[in-house]
Amino acid sequence: MNATSLEQYRNKIRRRMNAFRAGWLFYVLLVAARNLANERFAEHPAFSGLMGFMVGGLLVGIIGMGKLHKALKDDTALRRLYNKEHDERMQAIRAKAGVPVTLLMGAGLQAAGLVATFFDMTVALTLIAAGLAVLLVTLALKAWYSRRM
Repeated sequence: MNATSLEQYRNKIRRRMNAFRAGWLFYVLLVAARNLANERFAEHPAFSGLMGFMVGGLLVGIIGMGKLHKALKDDTALRRLYNKEHDERMQAIRAKAGVPVTLLMGAGLQAAGLVATFFDMTVALTLIAAGLAVLLVTLALKAWYSRRM
């Protein structure tokens, strides 16, 4: 890995960190909206569900951002992260487990479940459960192929 590709990867890491920061800003705006909104809006199940998903996502983001911040400070850690991300074996495992498609499908089902809370809670809970099931099956397939390949 040469210096230019390392610098390009460093810029890519910075863009990811900015995306995490944008997520934090969105969450802060939602908290402010809840404090400024009337009680009927703030106590709606859809809003509470959205806040719960945001908290979970932000906790995962904090952990990920800590790893990225650590890698930006140390060139050897940055190289290790680059090699891990571009590992051909892991790319094959992710492709075999269908990770890109199933992540989008799981996130789409979760989003549809949040939208459905405005209409029918049974449908919303079913969509959220289906989205979680898709994500868990993907995780299980990834673990399976990691041991077999």
